[in-house]
Amino acid sequence: MLEQATTRLHILEQDLMIERGKATLTASQNDKDTEINTLKDELKLKQTMIDELTKKTEELLDDVRCKEAKVKDLEAWKMRMKMMMDGN
Repeated sequence: MLEQATTRLHILEQDLMIERGKATLTASQNDKDTEINTLKDELKLKQTMIDELTKKTEELLDDVRCKEAKVKDLEAWKMRMKMMMDGN
């Protein structure tokens, strides 16, 4: 009877260790899931920022191109005026 009780005690101790291990794994997985969700949210935020910056960059490049075209046009007018003044 003592042997049966000892065997049963060992089985229960093993079961307890298994359950503790499961609880630890579950907690660890929950922590990882939370971290993954946080990283996903951070990635979405950064992607939004990148998209906004890309759009702003494109707008600025369009402005630069427009201004460059205006400068070229003004330079052409300047040359024409200079030629007119010089009598050419």
